[in-house]
Amino acid sequence: TLLVDADAHRAQSFRGTGDPVPVFTGRGDGTGLTLVAVVAMTEVALVLVSLLAATGFVVTAQRRQRQLGMLAAIGATEAHLRLVTLSHGALVGIVGSVTGAAAGLVTWFATAPLIGQRAGTRVERFGVPWWLVGLIVVLAMAMTTVAAWWPARITARVPITTALAGRRP
Repeated sequence: TLLVDADAHRAQSFRGTGDPVPVFTGRGDGTGLTLVAVVAMTEVALVLVSLLAATGFVVTAQRRQRQLGMLAAIGATEAHLRLVTLSHGALVGIVGSVTGAAAGLVTWFATAPLIGQRAGTRVERFGVPWWLVGLIVVLAMAMTTVAAWWPARITARVPITTALAGRRP
């Protein structure tokens, strides 16, 4: 079995004169559907993770309530307070998605030969769809920022005296 990325005519040009006639079967172009399915499943997973992250940002915002109250006391507007929590969410998203992508790629590079050996085929280490990896990293960053939006909105509306007293709104 010879796996080539070419059409039947081009692959047959490599055949010698005394070799048996090969049988060519196309593998089809199902890559578009596969990539859409991977992105859709990843997006569903990211939505579920963002729900968990939102609860984490709520807890963080409640712990920082006095600090946010101090910022409001010295003149920060609601927009500034929202920006503090949103920037925290974006920073968590950047660090988490880049770290996760790096860990995933290192694991892939380490296990690709073993996977190819078990599957009985050659697996290209650098045959990763890099744009898909980048898209997933960007989606992870966006989802954590979106997850921080609702807690940012709630904590920005807490009155200054309530925030400084450390009471829950």
